[in-house]
Amino acid sequence: MKTLLLGRLFFEPEPQQKLDYSEAPLLRSYITSLFHGEELLHNQETETGKSQARYPLIQYKVIHGNGLVLGIGEDAVDALHEISRSVRELRMQGKVIRLSRRCLDIIGERFGLAEQKYDYHWLTPWLALNQENSARYQAAATDEEREDLLSRCLIGNMMSASKYLDYTVPDKITMKLSACQAQQVTVKGETLIGFTGNFQTNFVLPDLIGLGKSCSLGFGCCAMSS
Repeated sequence: MKTLLLGRLFFEPEPQQKLDYSEAPLLRSYITSLFHGEELLHNQETETGKSQARYPLIQYKVIHGNGLVLGIGEDAVDALHEISRSVRELRMQGKVIRLSRRCLDIIGERFGLAEQKYDYHWLTPWLALNQENSARYQAAATDEEREDLLSRCLIGNMMSASKYLDYTVPDKITMKLSACQAQQVTVKGETLIGFTGNFQTNFVLPDLIGLGKSCSLGFGCCAMSS
């Protein structure tokens, strides 16, 4: 088990200006526009603009109508302090979003394999499939085959995150999906399949962390079920 230093910076708009989860990329665009040279904030190479092939240590989300910037590690938490000091309102697609509250929480959170199993649910659609896996999912003959494929994808997401968070998984990750529903989502103009529902695993995840494709843009945000 590993302890991650985690920061969660919440932006709570006034009630009439609550955000939609699909607006997380707009939140990211606004904040990164204020800090042009900070590669950590946009997970792109400054010179080329290409996305870096790593698990994002800064993730932008909209949860229950509120903006959230999640940071993992000391450098990311330092960046959240800078954002918190600088941002007094949000400007998104020509709109000024007035904030009723701004809150930065910093805490150590457990991450890694556990002896017991925990239940989680998706707060935003999880983008499980790359081009190859999407073809396999569409070709699957039964629900069991599709569930098995998605379980392996989610385990792969956890393994990938572990690699970039400097954690070696010591044993097998178990996974059980339930109430899994597919839906179409649009990411950067591309239509993809997203999934909602629940999963049970012997791997501890910090609340509001993201997994899967485009987790830096708010997709695949999960929380432990009570």
